[in-house]
Amino acid sequence: MKADILDRLAAANPVPTPSSVRVGAAPSFPATAGSRRRRLAVVALAFAAAVFVGGSALALHFGTIEFSSAEHAPPRVVADFESLSTAAPPGMDPGVIAGETRQLRIGDRVLWIAPTRAGGLCYGWNHSSGGCDKLGTTPLSTSWLGRPFRAPAGAALDPSHDYYAVEGFAHAQWVDSVELRLDDGTTVRPELTWISKPIDAGFFFYVAPRKHDVVSAVGYRNGEAVTGEDPLQNPGPHPYARLDERTKLGELATAAGPVRLWAAPTKTDGRCVWLQFGGEEKSVAPCLPKGYERQVAFSTRVDDLGGTTVLSGECGYAAVELVQRDGTARRIDCVGGIVFSKLSSEDEDGTLRALDAGGTPLPGSEVPIRARHS
Repeated sequence: MKADILDRLAAANPVPTPSSVRVGAAPSFPATAGSRRRRLAVVALAFAAAVFVGGSALALHFGTIEFSSAEHAPPRVVADFESLSTAAPPGMDPGVIAGETRQLRIGDRVLWIAPTRAGGLCYGWNHSSGGCDKLGTTPLSTSWLGRPFRAPAGAALDPSHDYYAVEGFAHAQWVDSVELRLDDGTTVRPELTWISKPIDAGFFFYVAPRKHDVVSAVGYRNGEAVTGEDPLQNPGPHPYARLDERTKLGELATAAGPVRLWAAPTKTDGRCVWLQFGGEEKSVAPCLPKGYERQVAFSTRVDDLGGTTVLSGECGYAAVELVQRDGTARRIDCVGGIVFSKLSSEDEDGTLRALDAGGTPLPGSEVPIRARHS
């Protein structure tokens, strides 16, 4: 692996990147609002070269590859997996057990995979992508592989297309099959290669027919669609949520009625959080897998609702601090991984930043509040 270590560390947590700015662990820097990241927030692990893998005998049990029988990965690959932890910024260590890294040949491709201390996994394909699910609770993870493309001068890009292939994995606890939809409306079920505990997941790699693209992936459990992903990451405020179990987290009064903050579990035991104002709903935080609700992340939005300015978003820190132009600072605690508060006109001209557990501002987390308006 020769990709920059900071890129690879995005694999530490499966974080969907919303359209608003996301600030990671300190030291951290805001991402551009237009950046597109896959739902697992895993940047490709660009392995430098394929390793020749002999035909190692793998024990099969009811169609599942026994992890313990797989061949150990070469020392250089083990060292690369170790670097995911040793070079990780605070809060971004996936806890990979690098010494247990194995290698499998699946078709004509090589998969390197290792468990994490928290029950998850880290993986990488030769000459392709990879990532980590630290907790092992991400039901479906996909990487969208696009063709090199240069638009004619003045032509508009259609980002929903030109993904010729998709690869990823599904955790057996929540998903037993995956369906991919192509740009012509047809669907296909890619073959899943299942690996036993401690991995407990099925891996797939699918290349669309010539002149076609993959536009979405859906995970099924006993015939029911329970999770899904698409390259645009625009699934609405609460996809696959169990809305009959929703709970109200907070409410703010405005001249045009209340702004309510809702949360609901997903069909795969995760959580969605959204705002409701009148008949409109707005996503506050990505629908995150179980255990990632309070991850090290900071992503907020500012909305003008009923004549009231409302701050909301994901906040994996102790609190945020609003600093007005005159230096006046106001602290807003983050509760359950979420920040939710009214803003004054003085606040809107100031800066928003994250605070650690001791109340110290995190370097690089400052964001002008005016730029946060949705």
